Amino acid sequence: HRRHAAAHLGVGSGMANFGVNISGLSDLLRIERIDLPGEIKQAMDTAMEDGEDALKEAINTRGTGREWTRPWGASGRTGSSPGRVDTGEMLTKAKGATTNVARHEVDGVLGWPEDSEEYIAYQDQGFEHVITGEYIEGMMALRDSAELAERSLVNELENIARKF
Repeated sequence: HRRHAAAHLGVGSGMANFGVNISGLSDLLRIERIDLPGEIKQAMDTAMEDGEDALKEAINTRGTGREWTRPWGASGRTGSSPGRVDTGEMLTKAKGATTNVARHEVDGVLGWPEDSEEYIAYQDQGFEHVITGEYIEGMMALRDSAELAERSLVNELENIARKF
């Protein structure tokens, strides 16, 4: 009798989607000494928290590498600093969360909501500056934090598997 669990990761322009499906582990679900769906949810919660922390750290620390000054703007910020925080909106909207918990499946998302401002994707993926024409390198924060969250999720799932 073969047992199977599947985990998947998909990364789009503003959101990374995670999923764990344990439908192939029906026999293990009958074991009463462990709440497997609850354990998987906790694993996803941990991975999404780790991913959110990494995403926010990248926003706070991965600057453009260029110095600039700007004596205008809503934030009052007048020059470059480490990271890409200006108004704080990109940082505030960065989230990792478990989104679906069912008997055989747990899903999570990491990144920014679909209705987020376009500049967030530009800052993350890179863009050509409309005024200077220079290419501004992206932070790649979503890609890197999604990879970290995936490693965290796999590690958590391996810890669960060791209980059997």
